[in-house]
Amino acid sequence: MTASSGTFPPATRREFHAEAPRLADLSDQRGVVPGEPLGTTPRHLRGIVEPTHRADPDVWWEDLLHRSQRAPSFRMVRDGAVLPRNLLCRRAGVGHQQLDDLVEPNRVLQAYENGASLVLQGLQHSDPAMAKLSTNLALELNQPIQLNAYLSPSSARGLDLHFDYHDVIVVQLTGSKAWRTWHPLERSRLPQKRGAGIPRPQWDELSDPLIEAVLKPGDALVIPRGHPHAASTNDDESAHLTVGVMSLTWQALFAQLLRSSTGGSALAATASFDADGRLDALKSLDSQFNKDVLQRAHRLEVWKRQPRTRLRPRRAVFAPEAPLRFTPGPLLWLDHDRRALKASAAVNAGPGGDEASVSLQLGDMALTFPSEAAPFLALLLNEDAPFTVRSLADAPGHDLDDASVQTVLTALHREGVVAHGPL
Repeated sequence: MTASSGTFPPATRREFHAEAPRLADLSDQRGVVPGEPLGTTPRHLRGIVEPTHRADPDVWWEDLLHRSQRAPSFRMVRDGAVLPRNLLCRRAGVGHQQLDDLVEPNRVLQAYENGASLVLQGLQHSDPAMAKLSTNLALELNQPIQLNAYLSPSSARGLDLHFDYHDVIVVQLTGSKAWRTWHPLERSRLPQKRGAGIPRPQWDELSDPLIEAVLKPGDALVIPRGHPHAASTNDDESAHLTVGVMSLTWQALFAQLLRSSTGGSALAATASFDADGRLDALKSLDSQFNKDVLQRAHRLEVWKRQPRTRLRPRRAVFAPEAPLRFTPGPLLWLDHDRRALKASAAVNAGPGGDEASVSLQLGDMALTFPSEAAPFLALLLNEDAPFTVRSLADAPGHDLDDASVQTVLTALHREGVVAHGPL
């Protein structure tokens, strides 16, 4: 279809961080359907993880103890209980503000010595290597990715028996840890977090474990959501990384869209209609929330949660004759949702902004361009690197002149989407 018909060719681009692991480096899984679990049963994968994952517990300890980290980027747990924050944090003044969540390093070390495990939360937002890993996995799985680390002393039990509302890949980094996993209970099959949540499993509800294993460095354990599990250290310290695949489901997305567009009253309002009126109302909802709308909402929800691993250059000097390449980072895709374009036109940095426009989503923002640029952008997103202004201007399949091609590429270069030089 052409831009003149009011629609644009679909196009996406996934540019991975070459130095960071991919899903196949952490498990035997190469891709899943969005919202579906990583398989149906837990799996213990021995020696699958290479040491190039760049997850270094010693560096994490140094960052925590010497860089004044703040809660909730860390917490400590012992025998199933979370230690109160005020036992681990201190107050300090910054300017005219008082902070009460700064780490108190010696208290953390004392708690660790007393058997508490240190949990580093959301490492994708604080560790550059983990940010790139998170981006790669989100590109492959079409799901938000959360990375936590568990640093445990010997002979310790941190979290109590529980199940997660999302799929987890456990990657053992140093030391060893004993794990047990069980079949899901009836109430925890593909669970979704609502309200107070689902009651935790009790030991007397469980039968024999599906897996009972000691993870050693390089091992991984895949635990689909809803499967009860428990872990403890033996005679040595342990450090492991948990990769949380956050299970953003179509059902949750639809409910979110319904709330945001109607204030949650659309379905309730149908109760006041007769049968024909209710049918018409439901047909209206069906046309409003079609597959394209849900897919767009899904992508936006995934990437608003992910770290910003594609940055604008501090000094953007565009050289029209020099080769260009796409930079790694969040998903790039063409977006032709009219309501979104009208809402974003006033706040983005693109050269377009009228109603006849196409949007290029960058993960943390959108660039809008005149609709005539849509075929060129679709061609560009599928272009092999390197490319130049001249090679793209001469490429068939679009109607932009040389100056317009340079204008588009300059805008993308300014936002860090394309760059000169080697990868």
